[in-house]
Amino acid sequence: MLIFQSPLLGFNRWLENLAVAGKSLTLLSSMREYCRQAELEKTVPKKHEGYQYVAKAVTLDKLLKAKHHFWISLAQDFHPFLAIYQTNRPMVPFLASDLEKLLRSVMSRFLKESVTTSAKTFTQLAKIDVTSNDNSKLSKAVDIGIITKREVDDLRKNEQITQQEQRQFQLDCKAFLTRTSEKLLEKCPLKFPVVRFLRCLDPQVINGRSNQHLSKAV
Repeated sequence: MLIFQSPLLGFNRWLENLAVAGKSLTLLSSMREYCRQAELEKTVPKKHEGYQYVAKAVTLDKLLKAKHHFWISLAQDFHPFLAIYQTNRPMVPFLASDLEKLLRSVMSRFLKESVTTSAKTFTQLAKIDVTSNDNSKLSKAVDIGIITKREVDDLRKNEQITQQEQRQFQLDCKAFLTRTSEKLLEKCPLKFPVVRFLRCLDPQVINGRSNQHLSKAV
């Protein structure tokens, strides 16, 4: 199969989420067919716990494809940041700006626009209570990704899932985004002053300040 022409996992697993999610999504239909044939005893199913877990997921979880699309949408946010920092080059001056951009990207998915836009600096961004219902969007307004939303809406339209299952999926995505933001803030290097201070060496920051001074001079 063409899907196996490249290794499933590479050297750096930080960068493998997007590729693995895509391959897993491609394999779903084949896995369902294998499990179906196994039930008809046309193939010999594995008797270990791992097979039973996979068989249950691919045959009973109607939202499995939507979950893959959500996984992919979030991996697409993280991949550019993770890829660019797999280098020995001096990237610290750009770290603060790139981390803040990543944080805002994730937090804007489930937090109200007024909450994220009012935080002008990372310090203000880090003080946002991401677990507060007052700061977060309604579950149906959470950005779960265009393809994910379309998949869930189609399932609901065709009555393959109930309204309660749709809402629960949205709540689960919101909870995952909340926990991801908490973990990012907990482990974020932006907590260290040196990372924030070295931002002054970022050419974009220098250029921005120069333009501000020129505007004031004019």
